[in-house]
Amino acid sequence: MINDSKNITLIMVAILGAGFSILMGLAAYQYEINALNLQFKNEMNEKAASIEREISVKLEVLYAIKSFFNNSEFVSEVEFNHFTLAILARHPDILALEWAPKIQQDDRSTFTAEKRKLYPHFEITQQHSQGLMLPAKRRPVHFPVVYYQPQSQNELIFGFDLLSEPKRAKAIHSAIDTNQAKATELINLIQFSAEKAGFLVFLPVYQNKPITTEQRRQFTKGLIIGAYLFEDLLTEVFDRSNASYYDIQIFDSTESQDTLLFVHTTSSTIQAETDSYFSKALKPIHGRQWTLIATPSEAYFEQTMSPMPYIACVVSLLFVVLIMTFSYVLVIKNKLLEQSKLHLEAISRTDSLTNIANRRHFDEVILNEWSRARREKTPLTLLMIDIDHFKVFNDTYGHVRGDACLKEVAQALNQSVTREYDFVARYGGEEFAIILPLSNHVNLIAERCRHNVEALQIPHRNSPSGSVVTITVGVATLTPDADKDLNQLIVQADTALYQAKEQGRNCVVFA
Repeated sequence: MINDSKNITLIMVAILGAGFSILMGLAAYQYEINALNLQFKNEMNEKAASIEREISVKLEVLYAIKSFFNNSEFVSEVEFNHFTLAILARHPDILALEWAPKIQQDDRSTFTAEKRKLYPHFEITQQHSQGLMLPAKRRPVHFPVVYYQPQSQNELIFGFDLLSEPKRAKAIHSAIDTNQAKATELINLIQFSAEKAGFLVFLPVYQNKPITTEQRRQFTKGLIIGAYLFEDLLTEVFDRSNASYYDIQIFDSTESQDTLLFVHTTSSTIQAETDSYFSKALKPIHGRQWTLIATPSEAYFEQTMSPMPYIACVVSLLFVVLIMTFSYVLVIKNKLLEQSKLHLEAISRTDSLTNIANRRHFDEVILNEWSRARREKTPLTLLMIDIDHFKVFNDTYGHVRGDACLKEVAQALNQSVTREYDFVARYGGEEFAIILPLSNHVNLIAERCRHNVEALQIPHRNSPSGSVVTITVGVATLTPDADKDLNQLIVQADTALYQAKEQGRNCVVFA
């Protein structure tokens, strides 16, 4: 009986041990699935950010072309071609860049006759329902495409009246009325004989500087147009990742019914019960709201899952409790250490007074941005900013109000930049620095910083520069290459700041 009792006990211990081993294996398996789901969602968040950056950079070139038109009395076809071909060389995934002037119906005959001096067969056209290009119908205003690059594969758009198609017309009217770039919904691009979907972005150019909607309609000079194919625009993003592991769809959710814009599918996807579904609304794209939806493939889990769940199932019964206890303690310890590390790292990178990045964080970021700009051959801009006569402010109002002034100025500068990768830091004392990668509107941003600080209306009665706190800004932009180093950018920005101070302060000077 005793032996039987011992055997029963051993069997019970063995069964309990086996049960614990199985439960431990199942728990480890579920834990890893949850971790992989979280990892997948983090990767998709990074993917969404990459898509937003890629699209933002491609669409921002339209503003460069608008500045080119605004700074010229007249832009010839040769000048347009030279300017846009340089852009397309850097961005080959842009389908076309175009210019369409505003032509009144009463001026149509004169305009057509003038164009036929160079292009005998020129006509303002529209597309027939069967795809044929026919003379455009009479309407009060026309926007025919007269400049375009690249010219190969885009011949059909020459003379095409953009107002002849409702989806294009809707985006054009919205762009003109709001003085903002506006994107169309998914449309068939007439450059291709077969139906091929993409989208256009319209950016209006005006005579003078109209303020009201009626003035904008009256003084519209023409439209700058960017034509894009989704597969071309997103190819680089997906080439940089393990796209074969994802099933990705992008929808236009602007209207009541979603429209599928882009699909990237794999051979098979994981079953729905894994809860591996990701959906995120991207930042608005010039009046359109796009949504990214993704699921992982089975290969994603096969490639990333470790053999730990299977090992756990065969762990010896004698070490079950020990391993579970040790694992739990280790996880908690690592988590606490990681939290402490992250907390200390955040403290070490943040200025304790202004709660923005400190000098150490600035040094890390500008080095990384300089390296990235060198790889991608893109410009990098640095703004060096100094609070005017801050020592006089401290002497007049005391250090407590001086600290409060630094906080307000820091927040005003932080709110003066709009892109998530623009970087504001306290450089030291009353000095601040702003890093602007890939920016075509440096002058506007620098002036916005100066204006926003002045608008705080912080009293500074003893300042030689005025009755309120102001700043002086030095700006430098460099495109890194083998002959330039980071120190040149910093020196140029600092020199520009010094020149701005010599000019009387409360101003912006460019190196």
